[in-house]
Amino acid sequence: MKNAKKYIKLYNEKSQESFNKWGYYYPPRNWEEFRAWDIKAYQKYLEDEHKAREQARPDWPYIKPKRYLSILDTIVDFGYLHAFEKMDYKILNDVIFQVSRHQLLHHSMLASGTDHSNLLLNVLSAFASNDFKIVESFFPKDLPQSKGIYCTEVAVNLLKVMYYNQKEFAVSAIEKAHKFLTKKITSFEEHFVRSFMAIYQRDVDAINFSLQELCKAYQRLGYPVKKMDKCFAVEIHGLYRFIKEIDENFFNEITLPKHDCFFQGFEVWQKENNYPEGKIFYEYPGEMVYMNKIFRVEIPKVTLEEYVKGKRKELFKDVDEFASRLTKNIELLE
Repeated sequence: MKNAKKYIKLYNEKSQESFNKWGYYYPPRNWEEFRAWDIKAYQKYLEDEHKAREQARPDWPYIKPKRYLSILDTIVDFGYLHAFEKMDYKILNDVIFQVSRHQLLHHSMLASGTDHSNLLLNVLSAFASNDFKIVESFFPKDLPQSKGIYCTEVAVNLLKVMYYNQKEFAVSAIEKAHKFLTKKITSFEEHFVRSFMAIYQRDVDAINFSLQELCKAYQRLGYPVKKMDKCFAVEIHGLYRFIKEIDENFFNEITLPKHDCFFQGFEVWQKENNYPEGKIFYEYPGEMVYMNKIFRVEIPKVTLEEYVKGKRKELFKDVDEFASRLTKNIELLE
């Protein structure tokens, strides 16, 4: 697999650059370095919970899960290295599941200046491991439609219309999509929105074209997407898999994109194994067991809170409420 080897090469180059500059390898190159890094981070920032709270925000009572997800995040890159070195699609499916769950939970507790739509790419990543039940937590049915300013806002409106069969919002969602496409936007933004429109309209030619163009545009994404991230377009795999979730007959008519960042072999494996939902592939040991509880807990639903900007009222995701509910759910497991 060409891009799996490319990922490994870029990963090791990044680790070597860190050693040349700072005297240590990061991201870690093997399990030994990975575990050593996690233990060091845990002991420095998490072991003394009282001190950790003081160093963070003493006025925020629900800091613990956010800190764990922020500090013990080495698995996000290292998990893919492990999967690509093994070139094992089952491991890759599980890595996608754990990494996307990690990022979704973490980003749900980070202020973004927008509503829940900014979680869309992470949700699509989760779809690539056939984790669809998360929609009801991160895009609850009863939340209002997004404004349609950003491509994620436009797309999430269409996703909810299709996933929940919300026909009453379809016209508005399509209108916002058409309006967005008249703006000066990037190729990725254009074909991201066009993909959701094509799925809604069940247009085989349009979705085939947009998926292919999305793979090309994926290579031109800037910060925070790193070079090695572009080797594997996990979000596009998730978008492709979303089609199966809502209409399998339509899904069966679609042609797999032909691009190095889209792993056709992974999709063949998915079909042969009846599209299995991923699971946690790495259990945190010893004192870091709290991380395992974060991944196993019932995920609360994202809520929105109203902010007043001048004469305007805007809805942003309520990060403190999510953190509070997540923490309480974890406490029920203890």
